[in-house]
Amino acid sequence: MAAECASLHRKTLKMYGFSILGQGFYSMEILDKGTQSKFSGIISLQEGMVTEEKLEEELKNLVNANWNFQVRQISRDEYRAAFPDQATLDTFSKLSEFVLAIHGLKVRISKSNIDTAASSVLQSVWIKVCGVPNFAREDEIIKKIVSLVAEPIKVDEFSLVRDEPVRVRVNCRDPAKLKGFVEIFFNGIGYEIKFIAESHSVRNPKQR
Repeated sequence: MAAECASLHRKTLKMYGFSILGQGFYSMEILDKGTQSKFSGIISLQEGMVTEEKLEEELKNLVNANWNFQVRQISRDEYRAAFPDQATLDTFSKLSEFVLAIHGLKVRISKSNIDTAASSVLQSVWIKVCGVPNFAREDEIIKKIVSLVAEPIKVDEFSLVRDEPVRVRVNCRDPAKLKGFVEIFFNGIGYEIKFIAESHSVRNPKQR
């Protein structure tokens, strides 16, 4: 019975991040049910102005003109593509980075188990939660607060007892947009809670 209840809890559709414009999403955890794509690759843009159409054109020119790579953007600088075979994916994933011929895009290709039908992928990052009163610095309370801006994964327990912002590992759409204030009332008393994403790799927007 306990196992069934735990399974039912995981399969609940949850809402996260809707306190930040454009960052809200629905989430459901289904263990061991992820569909894997055998020849799926992630293309990480290092330099250049890119679109899905440009990458599709580049890959057809580089690998196979008759293959549908099903290129789809999954995060700010990452695109998913379906390669024709394992050998091709293995070859290009061994390169640290290289320049594509038509549009001069500098990219890196890595292997992935992301389903080629996936529309996007959440990013994982540590954030700092400032302004939480001492009486509310508990694991479950912090997770409920953080759910306003992202999906909480893990609370840094040491930060709960220190005189510092609480650190939380989260899943989100775009770490660069995880910032701002939310006023939360505890027992009728309002507190401004501030969220700050810790340092993460952000490319120069002028390169896009």
